[in-house]
Amino acid sequence: FRDDLLDSGTATATFVSGDEFSPATVAGLRLWLRADAGIATSGGEWVGRWEDQSGQANHATQPKGAAIPRLMPGALNGLPVVHFDGRDDSVKFSARMTGIRTVFWVVRQDAATAAGTRLLLGDTLGTFHFWGGTSHLWHDPNTSAFIRNGATWVNGVPVDGVSTARPTSFSIVSLVTTAGVTTDNFAQYLGQTATNWSGDLAELIVYDVAL
Repeated sequence: FRDDLLDSGTATATFVSGDEFSPATVAGLRLWLRADAGIATSGGEWVGRWEDQSGQANHATQPKGAAIPRLMPGALNGLPVVHFDGRDDSVKFSARMTGIRTVFWVVRQDAATAAGTRLLLGDTLGTFHFWGGTSHLWHDPNTSAFIRNGATWVNGVPVDGVSTARPTSFSIVSLVTTAGVTTDNFAQYLGQTATNWSGDLAELIVYDVAL
């Protein structure tokens, strides 16, 4: 800051204790997004780039201004989350991931949009492995059978994802599939917007092994 110059942009760095458990210590990590690290915001709160913490450099980006999600500081136990408006917001991964076997989300859907199909992960090239049900986590038969016949948990409790509602309060949703599935974004199908996630994402962890 100087009296005769415009203020500079704000730079943000996150430091994570090495004493914390890290998903990177588990083999098979393909993607790790966390809202309290690796986010470069534009204009103070818009998330145009979300850096992958897995070491795989599979960053999540969104170049289109209207479709950029928003960083919400202090929204979950004092930590930030990323908000997706359910209209056009999404982020695409640098590399399309196939052979996915285990996924963890810390996520919340907006209660006002609980009805209707919303995707927890998507694919702009046309697979709809993670297709959502009408207010439910998964859809029978459109969601991949590798997901429907796998194991889904909400906050550590086993559930039938086909009949379990997407959580409208922050929850840990976890999935182990019976075989490899595919994704390239959170959370859009074929470039459409009607199925985009509406709510908040605090963390996303993806492995190519069944844990």
